[in-house]
Amino acid sequence: MSHLPRPPRTIAASKAVGIGYRNNETRKGRRLSFKVKGKTHKVKVSGRRTKIFIGGKKSKRKNLKVGMKCAVRYQGDGSTAKSVKCS
Repeated sequence: MSHLPRPPRTIAASKAVGIGYRNNETRKGRRLSFKVKGKTHKVKVSGRRTKIFIGGKKSKRKNLKVGMKCAVRYQGDGSTAKSVKCS
């Protein structure tokens, strides 16, 4: 029986995202937290492996701000995000 990785899931773009859930000033967008079905999910944002778009343009993770409406592709709670698209 082979263990295949789960396909990435995407949360709705209408979800507000929390950035740097412990200390926002020093994390600079390296962590995201958001609610999914009443539970808080946290994902890491890699500067290299995560594709970040703000307003349809490619951006850096330091430009992510608390309260942005984002669609996040990720494997599961605690994983690294594949992409973050914010409006």
